[in-house]
Amino acid sequence: MGVQDITEKSLEGLPDVFADIVNVLLFNGRRVINPSNLADSTVRSIYKAEGQIFEQERDVAKSWKNEVDISIALIGFENQTRIESNMPIRVISYDGANYRYQIRRIDEARKAHHESPKLYPVITLVLYFGMRKWVASPNLIDHLDIPNELKPFVSDYKMNLFQIAYLDDETIDKFQSDFRTVARFFADRRKLRDGEISELTETTQELMHAKEVFEMLGSISGDHRFESAYNEVVHAGKEQTMCSVLNEIQEKGRAEGRVEGRVEGRAEGRSEGHTEGWSDAKNYYLETAIRNLMKENPSLPEEVAKKRAMQLLGIPEKIK
Repeated sequence: MGVQDITEKSLEGLPDVFADIVNVLLFNGRRVINPSNLADSTVRSIYKAEGQIFEQERDVAKSWKNEVDISIALIGFENQTRIESNMPIRVISYDGANYRYQIRRIDEARKAHHESPKLYPVITLVLYFGMRKWVASPNLIDHLDIPNELKPFVSDYKMNLFQIAYLDDETIDKFQSDFRTVARFFADRRKLRDGEISELTETTQELMHAKEVFEMLGSISGDHRFESAYNEVVHAGKEQTMCSVLNEIQEKGRAEGRVEGRVEGRAEGRSEGHTEGWSDAKNYYLETAIRNLMKENPSLPEEVAKKRAMQLLGIPEKIK
């Protein structure tokens, strides 16, 4: 299991976060599922294909039970950072494995002359954190090469896909757990890339599971300054919010930029006589400006930083 998988599961496996995600994405924010009615469920299953035994594992799964401990549904999460066209087939295999498990329990109960449990639904949510729009069809039938004669007899299967970076503000504001900060980060990151906003939202939501949040953000985004900045915030006794962590990242970036700027400034002064006109100077200052902008805002896409640096330096786009 990779580090990214572990950090995603660590946060999403918490009952309050799990229930919140389901309540917002499936029930439009209504508090239908109570965290106290959730129980961890088996995520690993075994199946046989072409004479060989294989193992598969869900990312996160929980049983939703009523007050007398009878299962209402099994709900699972599958996390994706990349588009996978065959995802509906993976979802079928996870769901089918749990239905097989339920049938086996029913058979065992009948053999023991016990009351048979009832079948309950299995629901999988695919949580996609990528920046590119998921364009692959969520329907199984769209991925099959089906002869016309067979089409009436082929059953379809649709996965429940939720693109976190493309959630609207109204939906994000319905989250009540720490997942609101996670969803806001990925939505802002996507908007930065698309030039819709100029900087991340510095949310002041007090986090219940700050360590898990920043480990997840650092792992999925690939920017592990979130984790080190979080540790600095804890050490300083500051509020554990996205705002305080972003401020810590920016302050570190400014400090490093000042030191690096002084060193590079002296080096540039020594080699100034060897530069060859406007082109060399323009490239040097442009690269320096881009680097400093991205240090101050670690989630700023490079193209956005480049455009902003050119504006600050007064460099026309036609000569970039």
